[in-house]
Amino acid sequence: NNSGDFEELVGYLRMARAKVKEAHLDTELIYAFARTNKLGDLEEFIAAPNVAQITTVGERCFDEGMFEAAKLLFNNAGNNARVAVCYVRLGAFREAVDAATHANSVSTWKEVNAACVEADEFRLAAICGLHIIVHPDHLEELILHYERAGHSDQLIELLEQGLGMEGAHAGIFTELSVLYSRYLPDKLMEHLRIFWSRMNTPKVLRA
Repeated sequence: NNSGDFEELVGYLRMARAKVKEAHLDTELIYAFARTNKLGDLEEFIAAPNVAQITTVGERCFDEGMFEAAKLLFNNAGNNARVAVCYVRLGAFREAVDAATHANSVSTWKEVNAACVEADEFRLAAICGLHIIVHPDHLEELILHYERAGHSDQLIELLEQGLGMEGAHAGIFTELSVLYSRYLPDKLMEHLRIFWSRMNTPKVLRA
């Protein structure tokens, strides 16, 4: 479609589709709906039987900044991780957290957490953060992100919440000790007294 007239293309593809069912036609029709912002038509179309490459068009829409359309397509495809990222791009952080809950993957939690921290949505960031800090391999990266953004208070609150979690590991107790020594030294001795057996003592001493 060299003319860029997607309105005309919608009409043409509708007519063509009445005669033949083909993946290419359905796929291009969905994209044309997105380009003309006919999101109601798009939603109705993908809810009915079709042979379109839904995820492919979703990625194309996402890459071109059509996040509302991409969200509808990824939702239809059951790809909650991509739905969450669409909500992030749309600034809908509560919805992004809901979608991340359904996706339940560390990479999605990290992306939504980072966006919430950047937007000062710390309560929502903490919901994500609690799903991240239980993974020792991802804890230090999260700490760096909060510290570089100047949010040490919110970081300490997050790790304090994590102490009572079922998945709490030595890294959480250790890193909280390091953060106390750096930002809240008055709380350090009490923390060490209660949890000394659950942390990496040499790392705390080096701090």
